[in-house]
Amino acid sequence: MDQIKAERGSAYDGTSTPAYGWLYRFNSLGYISPIISPIWLSWWKLDSPSKAVSAVMYASGLVYLQGENPVFPVWIPDGVGGGPYLTESDTSIFDAAWLPENIDFLVRTLTVAYVQEKLDAAAEALRGEQEYPIAAQIAMEAKRREDIIAIRIDDLLDGLQTIGGSSWEG
Repeated sequence: MDQIKAERGSAYDGTSTPAYGWLYRFNSLGYISPIISPIWLSWWKLDSPSKAVSAVMYASGLVYLQGENPVFPVWIPDGVGGGPYLTESDTSIFDAAWLPENIDFLVRTLTVAYVQEKLDAAAEALRGEQEYPIAAQIAMEAKRREDIIAIRIDDLLDGLQTIGGSSWEG
């Protein structure tokens, strides 16, 4: 949560991009401890600009296909760009998937309506902040991309339930 609370702007700095750190650590926790629910619920309260920014970053991986995301630049062969990588972790656990308790929570929580509602709330939380225009754009586009969001959520859940994880670029 400390890394999420520090997220602001949409600074992209290759593999040093802050979003990769908190996202990979969040996913690592999904493998080892049934604590995704309280972390997620605290994060998605969107009670600070930094939580709203990180939620927009995460949700952008569900709204856009590879190469479309306005938050993360397209990956190019020299290793710059890409993401968000919604199933990647910073763990060396290769013989397990996310814990069932964590998967069950996401299955119950992460729906198209939830993503759309939270993107609207994040944009509102960012009104007057430098991140507002991109958050408002993503919230608006999410309303027209219901089918894509549904497919992306299914792909995400499948990836997190796969033993050894899967490399899935949002």
